[in-house]
Amino acid sequence: MCEAVAQKKILFLTGEAGSGRKTLLIKYCQEKHRPLLMIDSARLAGQLKTGNIAEYIQEIALEALLQGDALVAFT
Repeated sequence: MCEAVAQKKILFLTGEAGSGRKTLLIKYCQEKHRPLLMIDSARLAGQLKTGNIAEYIQEIALEALLQGDALVAFT
């Protein structure tokens, strides 16, 4: 699983609140017929504090693969 995840590209979308980043991702995934997996960054930060970050990242990667190569977005 790590090799499959390591071969993926990373895209950074930046902008002010309300600038349409999530809308852009949703539209892109609809046009490409790809699932979108939105990850709550606040929850991710909480996992950093508890030391469970590696397990949480593995769960995200597995879910993305199970959903059919989902695009993963951290919000």
